[in-house]
Amino acid sequence: MPSALFAQLENLSIKCPFTELIFIKKDTTKFHYEERGDGLIMVSKTDSFVLSGVDGVVTNIEREEDGKYGFVLYKKVNKTDYYLWYSGLHKLFVKKNDKIRSGQQLGIIKPGDELTLMLFDDATPIDSKKFLACNTSEK
Repeated sequence: MPSALFAQLENLSIKCPFTELIFIKKDTTKFHYEERGDGLIMVSKTDSFVLSGVDGVVTNIEREEDGKYGFVLYKKVNKTDYYLWYSGLHKLFVKKNDKIRSGQQLGIIKPGDELTLMLFDDATPIDSKKFLACNTSEK
């Protein structure tokens, strides 16, 4: 990885979307529009609120095939555009173009359901686990 890119990535930090995360696992997921991304699947047996991991702006909201919601948060760090995709929410508290603060409640998920998180550097998928600040037991 070029050193300039590594320096930019070092400044990105994503807070945990749950207060009590049970487990996290990697999943290569077929992403929207047939692209593939390295998703993280997270589950909490106690939390029902999903929290924002970064300050950003909601750029896109979609109803998924299973009836749940997905949305994208945009964040710029050191002139690099990052897009953080949250997927699997039952209800959203945000709308397109909302400015979001880290730790803000984004929506509701049923305890025990899976939340998928994917991170993109512009259109390039990157491993969000490297930047995620969560204490978990991996499965």
